[in-house]
This record gives sequence, structure tokens and C-alpha cells, in this order.
Amino acid sequence: MWERIGVGSQTRDPNFFASRAERIKRSKGILFRALNTHTIVAFIGSGCSVPLGYPTWHGFARAAVEHSLTVLQTMSSRAEAQAGVQRLTLFADQLQTQSVSPQQLAFILGVCQRTLQSSPNQDSYYKFLDSIFCPHPYPPNVVNPYHALLDLPIRRFVTSNYDEETERALSDKRNIPPDEFTLRGEAGFSKRKHRAFTQQPKHYDQLALFSLSRVDATNDMVFHCHGHYQEPESMVVTESDYQRWYLSEKPEASAFRQTIELLFSSNPVLFVGFSLSDEDLLRTLRLITANRTDPHTRQPLFALLPEVAEGVDEDAHDFLFERYGVNVIPFLSPNIENRGQDLIEAFKQIKKEWHEWWDGFLQKPKMRRVGVTDHPPHPYRHYPIQQRRHQLFGGKRLDNLLLELKGEAQKGQKVIVLTGRGGSGKSWCAQKLTDMLHRGESTFWFLMVSNDSWSRPRTPTAEPGLAPMPKDF
Repeated sequence: MWERIGVGSQTRDPNFFASRAERIKRSKGILFRALNTHTIVAFIGSGCSVPLGYPTWHGFARAAVEHSLTVLQTMSSRAEAQAGVQRLTLFADQLQTQSVSPQQLAFILGVCQRTLQSSPNQDSYYKFLDSIFCPHPYPPNVVNPYHALLDLPIRRFVTSNYDEETERALSDKRNIPPDEFTLRGEAGFSKRKHRAFTQQPKHYDQLALFSLSRVDATNDMVFHCHGHYQEPESMVVTESDYQRWYLSEKPEASAFRQTIELLFSSNPVLFVGFSLSDEDLLRTLRLITANRTDPHTRQPLFALLPEVAEGVDEDAHDFLFERYGVNVIPFLSPNIENRGQDLIEAFKQIKKEWHEWWDGFLQKPKMRRVGVTDHPPHPYRHYPIQQRRHQLFGGKRLDNLLLELKGEAQKGQKVIVLTGRGGSGKSWCAQKLTDMLHRGESTFWFLMVSNDSWSRPRTPTAEPGLAPMPKDF
């Protein structure tokens, strides 16, 4: 059975009759190619912070209800406080005994916000948020998923978390000064060193820059798309917060949504510790999927999701691919108590398989006998390219370069390398040079390679151009 190869072919939808194992293998292949290009963005959810002692979304709502009840009970003389206690007590029972949807959790948190802001101490809501998400000592024998994530070649990070654990891990693993992640730089502090930022208008410079790949200034930047505990007004917690940022027509909301759309539509994205249940955030992915120009291709989007048993969530994963175009790579995690360690092992397995994939990609294929049907004076082309009549970019300058390379070849140059971005005309130039040289020449090799197959990861690619290799190559 023939297997499509290449970046473009890998982004096409899998065969409808492909098995689960074949789909996962395909998803990993696309992910490994994205890791090789150093353009992938990690989208980090609360699943990475929970092992470090932070609450889940459900736990956050439960803590907010308990804190609001404590505040209201100190106001027992007020009749409206008594009504609030009854309502919050009902919420506490629901959170204890029932499965509560993300939308209901946002509503409950909104009630807690209004309760705390109506208390005599009106900043008690912000103080509560700070107490939950500020840095704190880790639990005993903690495992840190962020450190394992940073062993992968990922340079840009988006997080819906309000804490700063991504920044702490970057400081520990990549030796970045902690003050480069501050949101409140001192006077004169260079904006270029503000690696951490939120969706607030004052961070527009970082927002505009962050979506661009292969830009050194974006390395190790952290975008808190739902706000940061140090900027509590930026935090997207309640239903009214979601409406403000995802539905309103205010300029800052439009800029935020445009950034999210550009990020998802122009970059490979890997979701980690994220349940893919936030409908407002994922609406952009659904729109991108619905409006793709080719119905058989999708964006390189991936999610590392836990499974309590192998294959039990296959239909749910297929649904996520159909709805959002997300390629799910599952990892086994039977017990939620060990979810952090299982996630770390999943990161290690991705790294191991990525290196194995790359080593296999670099293996020299076996030589095979080529049957030549064309004979001089007709040229033989093993990979013919259809030449179209069109205006050639470069004009006389490119003609002169080709003539110069022809002269180098005729003087004995053995290897000539053409480099450049995809679609810049390398194959056309190679065939043109072949046509110029085949008369009177016994052999001319035309080798096509992709940018990321020249060297190991982390090695800079060559500058675009036409250049002969040294004669002693």
C-alpha cells in the first residue's frame, strides 16, 4: 500500500478506514515534523499545574464558594447575606455530589465574584485570586510536568493558567533571568525583555510579535491568554469575562480574538494538560476547520490527552478531529492521582520517538538499479518537472547566476547546492541548469531535499541562494 510522504501530504485527512494505530502513527509523524521546524507552540492547561498543588477548574470553583461563604457568614446581620449563604450552600452541594459543566462553573464563579465585591472589603475577590495562584512551595515528592515539556524543542508558550509556573520552569531549565518574565517592569525596563504578557491592550506589541514563527525575539515568550494573577483585571474567570473577551465588539476584544485566530491558523499547536472543553476558546478552531479552502487538509494541531484504558476514548478523539481538526495523541493514565507522572512519561516518550523518527529519516536508502529508457541526445530525467511558461522572478540577475553556475560545472565543480524557501523556484532553476548542461555531459544529478533534512535539529538553515560547494567536497 502506498504511503503519502512530505509535509503537505501529511496534513491531509487520514484514510477513512485507517485503524486507530495508523491514525496515531500519522499524528505523531506530523508532530515530529513540526518539532523539527522549531515552529510549534505549546498550549498549556491546568493539567500541568495541578501536580504542583494548584486547583483544577472544579477545585477552583469549590474554593471560591467556600471563601465566599466564610465572608458572608461574618455579615450574618444582613438579610441579603443570609440569602447568599443559602445559594452558595446549594452550589457547594452541587460541586460535591454532581458533575458540573464548564459553563456552570463559570456561572458559579461569577456569583462568588459578585458576592465578594459586594462585601465591605471590596478587594477581597482579587486577594482571593492572588492567594490561590501566587507561587507557593511545592508538595512533597512533587513531579514537575513543565520541566519534561521543556525538554522538547518548543520556544513559544500559550497558557490559560493564571499562575506563573511556565515562567518558573523556563528560568530553571533555560537559565532565563526571572525579571524578564515580569508583567510590571520598573521604569526604563526594556519591553523586549517582557517575555510574559496577557491579552490586555498594554501588551499589544507582544501580542503582534508572538504569532510570528522563526523570529528570535519570540523565543521563550509566554502568552497568558486568559490573564495573570498579577493583573487580576485581565483574568477570564466568569461568564461576564468570557463575554467581554470572546463576544464583545470592543477594540481590545477584537485584537485578542484576531491574535488567537492568527496563532491557530499559522502555527503548529500542541495542547498539553488541556481538556479541550472550553467552547469559547475553541470556537476559533471550529471556524478555521469550517472555512478551510481544501476540504481534505487541516492545520497541524495536536493534543496530548489521557486515557484510563487503551481505546476507550477513540470516538471522543475522532469527534475532536472532526470538530476542531485536532490530532489526538493519547497516553495511558488509569489513575487521576498519578496523572502528573503519566504526563511526564508521555513527554519523554514523545521525545524518544521523535529522535528515533529523525534517525530513521536520516538513514541512507538502499541504492536500486535504474532502468534508463532515454538515450542521447535525449536527456533522461528520473523526476521530470513540468515547466510552465510564466514570468520568472529575478529576470536577468537569475539568468546570470545560472550562467555562472554552468561555467563552474564545466570547469569541474562536482556539487552545486540551491537553497531557499518552499515555492521560491529551486526546482525550476535546477531543471533549467540541467537543460543548459546536459548537452555534452554524461551525467547530471538533480537532488531534491527538504529544509529540515539537511541537519540535526537546532542547526540553523542555510540562507537562500545559488552556490557551488567547495571543490574538495
